[in-house]
Amino acid sequence: MDKLNEITNDMSVLVVMNEHAYDTKTPALLQQLHESRRNFCYVCLARPYSEIKERFQSSFIPTTQFHFIDTLSSHYEKQEEQEDCTFLPDPIKLSVLSETIMQKMKEKRCSGVVFDTFSALLSYKADFELLHFINDLSMKTKDKNMSKILFFERKIRPYYENSERLANDLALFLDRTIWLNGKETHQTHPVQDQR
Repeated sequence: MDKLNEITNDMSVLVVMNEHAYDTKTPALLQQLHESRRNFCYVCLARPYSEIKERFQSSFIPTTQFHFIDTLSSHYEKQEEQEDCTFLPDPIKLSVLSETIMQKMKEKRCSGVVFDTFSALLSYKADFELLHFINDLSMKTKDKNMSKILFFERKIRPYYENSERLANDLALFLDRTIWLNGKETHQTHPVQDQR
């Protein structure tokens, strides 16, 4: 499996996987991020902070290098701010999400942001809006040496067609794409700039 801890600053990586690969391979990917000794903002888009933190703990991965941004829990009931988590009211307002990411990355001295599971945003937004969001975030972080890692679950129900199209579109402009399907890994590398 490709090493996420070898990702350089200002690199954008898309990790595309099916539900089985998400369940079986995400702990190893998180361990690699921990071993990189870098701080990350971890944006919870499909599972709440409590579930993600439990996943870290059950995999014996310390969370000290991660600041979580939970977009789900406050939708159901008011959450008390945690030292390691910021709760947003919902994932719908992408501008608020972007501002919060930038603020927390600066406050917590993070050198990267992880989106878990980016494809879940298809429940609220059209694929072109999500492409614009990632492009805008990439522009904001371009000179700040911050990497972006998107965990992307393929064929998320009921958005099969849109998730495939969005994964392919994101793969076109991100630096690296890692395709995990539970058994095999396929990686694409960026085209070198010939300037």
